[in-house]
Amino acid sequence: MKNMFDLSGQTALVTGGSRGIGRAISRMLAEAGADVCLVSRDIHACKDIAEEIAERTGRRVASFQCDVSIPQSIELAIQGTIEKFGKIDVLINNAGIIVPKPLDQLTLEDFQKVFQTNVFGAFLVARSVVAQDMKPRRAGKIINIGSIAADFPRAELGAYGSSKAALHTLTKAMAIEWAPHNITVNAIAPGPVKTDLNASIWQRPELFKSFVERVPMGRWSEPDEIGALAVYLASDAAKFMTGSIVKIDGGLTLSGNMKIDAGSTK
Repeated sequence: MKNMFDLSGQTALVTGGSRGIGRAISRMLAEAGADVCLVSRDIHACKDIAEEIAERTGRRVASFQCDVSIPQSIELAIQGTIEKFGKIDVLINNAGIIVPKPLDQLTLEDFQKVFQTNVFGAFLVARSVVAQDMKPRRAGKIINIGSIAADFPRAELGAYGSSKAALHTLTKAMAIEWAPHNITVNAIAPGPVKTDLNASIWQRPELFKSFVERVPMGRWSEPDEIGALAVYLASDAAKFMTGSIVKIDGGLTLSGNMKIDAGSTK
């Protein structure tokens, strides 16, 4: 009997795959048996990580330069992935940006930039992958990387939280529309994760301590813990699961202590 978590024979496309959560997800999908294509604006970092994962796991790993805010760039990456691997079984919409500013200092261009990547990019990539590959084959799994910031606003992250709220709703809409085609769509909503993006916090002991004290489990998540959840959602173990927003936050959103002082997110 096949292991339900075995991704052998599957191909995964991971946006923002060169660092942080995307890097961990890419590696763990490969460790579970999938061939993986990493895409990122930083092609040099992408290639380095792809080589590292391939050497470590023995899987086929490719990389393409892609800016998900540019439709033409998306199409080239998707076409390259299909040409390389023949299909895309799993799509991880992980690419995202943060512009940490108070709302009254946030420009329209700032706001648009965040939504262009975090929402429009996820929509465009998913739409294209579904139309070109998943829908014709009547098979596919899409995993969007959201955030607990969608439901728990934080000072200076108004644009980011709003974009993740939109992505959560988009996830549910995708799930409804594409379920008849045997395509599942779910989102992972992480709490604080120890990545380079948040290094300005966790590398400062006193500031990091103030954040950790808000988490019932007394620590931040490691990227691999997000990766493990992505493997589950990509596997047959989750084949009847769609439209879910799965929080992984160490109980932070249950603590009733989500207030974070302005400026502490930088």
